[in-house]
Amino acid sequence: MQSCLDYELIKLVYSTETTCTSDSDPITKSSVLKDYSDIFKGVGLVSGKATIHIDSEVPPVVHPPGRVPVALRGRLKSELDRMVNADNICKVNGPTPWVNSLVVVEKPNGKLRDGKDPYVVLLEYRTTPLDIGYTPSQLLMCRKLRSVLPTTLEGLVPKTPIYNEVQNKIDCKKSCQKKYYNQGSKPLKSLNSGDSVRIRGSNGLWKPAIISSQHSASRSYIVESQDGGIYRRNRRHIIGTREEDLTLVQNI
Repeated sequence: MQSCLDYELIKLVYSTETTCTSDSDPITKSSVLKDYSDIFKGVGLVSGKATIHIDSEVPPVVHPPGRVPVALRGRLKSELDRMVNADNICKVNGPTPWVNSLVVVEKPNGKLRDGKDPYVVLLEYRTTPLDIGYTPSQLLMCRKLRSVLPTTLEGLVPKTPIYNEVQNKIDCKKSCQKKYYNQGSKPLKSLNSGDSVRIRGSNGLWKPAIISSQHSASRSYIVESQDGGIYRRNRRHIIGTREEDLTLVQNI
């Protein structure tokens, strides 16, 4: 947009004002469509021919045809015929080296639209390198997958990732995440047997309990509630209190 403005190819207009005299008709939408009807017909064509340069060393990609619901096949055929008659697409009767799959999507107004294949999206995800330097397909199948993007034959040769290298990069990523996560956290105070605490009940209320013992798992405790129930709770789900006589304490 900015380049077109710099070369004065287009002019940016924020507002327009129309004036009419007694001997001229006011400008309306219908009058504009009538006076410039040739502009609003068809899809618009640019004079000349465009040439698409393709690297001859890139292997072509042929996708399998997508399934079309039986109820939409008739309308799809009519839409394709309309696009052929309007010179939007060209019908090919023989095999071609490049084939892209077609997914039909029905618009709210009942018309058909060429949609994107969801399996192509999954394919692009599996062929996109992660921050550890390998793609998901390489980690799963030890090879890169051929996608809609051009690639070289050397890049499709199966190659087993180095396990130690991948594991070190994953550990480094986890350490970095742990570093930034721990900046806003702090260790909780440890509890002892007999301490009065509060634990969240099934109804969402915090009920009083006491610490029976510390569990063998890290940061876990065995607590006994006021009604005699025994539970295992993590330290983050326990609130320490100064309540001494649990029989006189009621739920919050």
